[in-house]
Amino acid sequence: MRQIDDYVEAMFAVLPKDKDVEETKQRILEHMYEKFEAMQAEGMNENEALGAVISEFGSIDEMKHTFGLSETTLENPSDFSHDALE
Repeated sequence: MRQIDDYVEAMFAVLPKDKDVEETKQRILEHMYEKFEAMQAEGMNENEALGAVISEFGSIDEMKHTFGLSETTLENPSDFSHDALE
């Protein structure tokens, strides 16, 4: 679904473009698609399921915390810690 793809792309736009981040992005996309399909199977319409999946994902601030990123890290992607993905 294009809206999910666009949302995840926008959320990951501030993160370094490396293999670990791309793998994490793909896992998140898979998870979001699975949740979306499950919510529709439970009777939600497309818009309800989309809204629920996106709200469940969180904000960029939560993502920065999860990945151990600060504003300095975002300005200098070479400082990115791969340990934050594990």
